[in-house]
Amino acid sequence: MKWIDVQQKLKSLGLIVFSLDELRRITGESYSTTAQQLSRWSKKGYLIRLRKSLYMLPEFHKGEEMLFFIANKLYLPSYISLETALSYYNIIPETAANMTSVTTRTTRNFTSFGIIYKYRTVSPEVFTGYMIEQKYEVSYLLAEPEKALIDYLYFCYRDGTPPSDRIDWETVNKMRKERLVQFINLFHKKRFQTFTEEYLKNAYKR
Repeated sequence: MKWIDVQQKLKSLGLIVFSLDELRRITGESYSTTAQQLSRWSKKGYLIRLRKSLYMLPEFHKGEEMLFFIANKLYLPSYISLETALSYYNIIPETAANMTSVTTRTTRNFTSFGIIYKYRTVSPEVFTGYMIEQKYEVSYLLAEPEKALIDYLYFCYRDGTPPSDRIDWETVNKMRKERLVQFINLFHKKRFQTFTEEYLKNAYKR
């Protein structure tokens, strides 16, 4: 198939980000032929290679929502959380240096077009507390504010690093306390529960 036909088909199917196998199903070509086509089209700038066997239409590669969408697609299953989500909700004032997500798979980092995508591992029972956000042409999974904070505090606790002193406690005080407690209890770790409860108790005094 010609690139113009492939491009139109991808757009019609909503495949802004797509894999080699997804393209094979569209073109009906063999693995080797599809890989050669992708290599050729990448060199011509028709598409962007995000990582091995994962590609993107270049005209959509911009905007925060697209970075969130890419983060979800780079490593499945995952949702945006930790510093990136805290920054999104203005819980911390600075823009996160990396795109941070939570996954049930092995901890991994990817670099694509100068952006580092970081994935931290949690157990399947903790992989919850996210919502589907829809913006423009894409949808992505994003932690609720309360879950983003608890995910962040869990890895601070686990890594032995102090939480940021730039957290906006006015925003934290507006959070749904029952959701915070629900997410804390998901971890089934008494020391972490005590750590988080004490941390939040001190925060609410500010």
